[in-house]
Amino acid sequence: MQVLFTPDLPSAFERAGMAYPEREPEPGRLCRFPTNGRKDDAAGWLRIFPDQDGAAFGNWRDGSAFTWQRQKDGPPPNPGELAAIRARAEEARKQAEAEREQGYQEAARKAAATWQAAEPATAHAYLERKGIAAHIARERGGWLVIPVFDQDGGIQSVQSVSPTGEKRFMPGGKMAGGRCWIGEPTDAGPLVLAEGYATAASIHEATGWPVCVTFTAGNLRPVACDVREQFPRAKLVIAGDDDRATEGNPGRTKALEAAKVVQGIAVFPSFDSPEGTDWNDYAAAHGLEAVRRAIADAVEPPPTLWPADSGSIADYLDTPPPALHWFAHERLLANRAHLLTGMGGTSKTTALYHLGIAAVIGRLPWGWQIERTGAALLLLAEDDAANVHRVIANHARHADLSPHERRLIAERLKVFPMAGQACRLLAAGPNGTLHETKEAAGLFALAKRIPELRFIALDPALALTEGDEMSPAHQRRLGELADRLALEAGACVVLASHAAKATNQADELGSHTSRGSGAITDAVRGELALRTMTAAEARKYGISDTAERKAHVQLTLTKSNAAPPDAFVPVWLKRGAGGLLSLAELAESEAGTIGTRERKALDLLRELSTTEAPQLKDWREACDAAGLLTGKSPDAKEKAMQRILRALTAAGEVEQGMRPGGLCASGGG
Repeated sequence: MQVLFTPDLPSAFERAGMAYPEREPEPGRLCRFPTNGRKDDAAGWLRIFPDQDGAAFGNWRDGSAFTWQRQKDGPPPNPGELAAIRARAEEARKQAEAEREQGYQEAARKAAATWQAAEPATAHAYLERKGIAAHIARERGGWLVIPVFDQDGGIQSVQSVSPTGEKRFMPGGKMAGGRCWIGEPTDAGPLVLAEGYATAASIHEATGWPVCVTFTAGNLRPVACDVREQFPRAKLVIAGDDDRATEGNPGRTKALEAAKVVQGIAVFPSFDSPEGTDWNDYAAAHGLEAVRRAIADAVEPPPTLWPADSGSIADYLDTPPPALHWFAHERLLANRAHLLTGMGGTSKTTALYHLGIAAVIGRLPWGWQIERTGAALLLLAEDDAANVHRVIANHARHADLSPHERRLIAERLKVFPMAGQACRLLAAGPNGTLHETKEAAGLFALAKRIPELRFIALDPALALTEGDEMSPAHQRRLGELADRLALEAGACVVLASHAAKATNQADELGSHTSRGSGAITDAVRGELALRTMTAAEARKYGISDTAERKAHVQLTLTKSNAAPPDAFVPVWLKRGAGGLLSLAELAESEAGTIGTRERKALDLLRELSTTEAPQLKDWREACDAAGLLTGKSPDAKEKAMQRILRALTAAGEVEQGMRPGGLCASGGG
């Protein structure tokens, strides 16, 4: 036990991080007190030594224990004195443990007597308010009585519930490991564990499965371990509470922990409003059938839904197919999901802003025809409000918006910067499978509430899931979620994803450019890719300046089952003021033409050649001084010089001079 030297006992409690007992403890006697704010809790213990200069205290809930010794003037205690202090404290702790066990036994006797004296419950205000049957509960003196059994089936305490819902446990009774079954547990089918009696009763009534009441979230794990040992082949289901309004969400945290330890399945209710935390609340809101369906589907996923008819396509032979509906004509479907891939720095997020604004005002800087206008929603997992403000301000300043367009953007563009906030749409369960989160449910609900929603951007994919980027199952799950969002919201959804490194140097992009597993591409209906201009392409268009080259990006449709062939022709875009994209004006250079860098190097060579043919070394030094040679090392600069020389030689602008190693400019160009 840690020894605390302080002037008084309350200050020792403060240093230990514990609240001092409200009632004044009596020296020499064990004092029990609450540590969780509940009056019926007695996890705290304290014994003050008879000389009142020392004490032992702790918390049986978390196993912490401390020794207090009054701080006095003079030298600190020597090792022998410290050993004596600790020995006295250990003896006090053992006495406290013995008294606690004696108290548990006495409380268990009282609990058993209370249970025996109670009558079977028939009608009770608490049962009526919760909408549940009595099951194992009894009634005594107007209070509902629920037994708390130990692992061996003996009563160790009881829980009493008033008509108004006030809950009390037997004073001094043991709650650790306490449980109560509604229904007979066996290895044959699923066994459910839940915190509260009303929650357990609702689940039992909805599913018919045996449900174990653990009474507290902290009891879920130890009881689940006992149940797993007793029923090793049973499928264990932890029906947790969602205490989302409580710091740390203990209901969800403890349920997930218990499920992981026993290799079970954790299931939680989902609510559209702030009210409601457990499955009894869910039953009150949606009915028992909804409870059964939600839990049963999580435990035993329903089989694949096949078409209700025979699969006949006879009618398709003589009838025209339904028309395709486009968001961007022959590029992006109106109500399906698409993937936008690109390496970092290729302006993926900027492109999403352009598409979102195009959904509102009906035009794109690169000329694609927008067929459906309305509202747009951008979910940006890595941006904060300041990022959004800068981008919107850049559009307002540089995008040549009319007053009418500015008003439409203000009214219909919804942007959610989620940096630092919970925005995972898929979370990993204890067995590694992904399930949709409450954030996903909220996004679906939000999308359905926005009138005339035409476009949804999700950026980036990696921040929206706890799944493995390399797992085909996990990546497909994310793509399927995006496509279902598109179908249910009736909007074009574009999910941004990082591309593999090789895409930036490819001469021609194909589909499945996303980094990691390409299964995400298979799950959506279309794929777009962004990449920066390569050095070879820059030479093709007569661009020699690196910054100018990197300002150009290529947008390519790489997958679509519905788009015509000409839709796959790449579009060159240029990043301009504020990073905004516009259609690039590029023309292929004629054979033999040279770029700006080479032209400046040629001018330097002409200056050096006014008296005699200069040496290559002289020309290289002049080019280096003028900042025309890229790279920092001598080797890199030498290679840059050779590239300039080859380009000028190929263009017929440079030839060998009259002396060895000499150069001269040819022609007058």
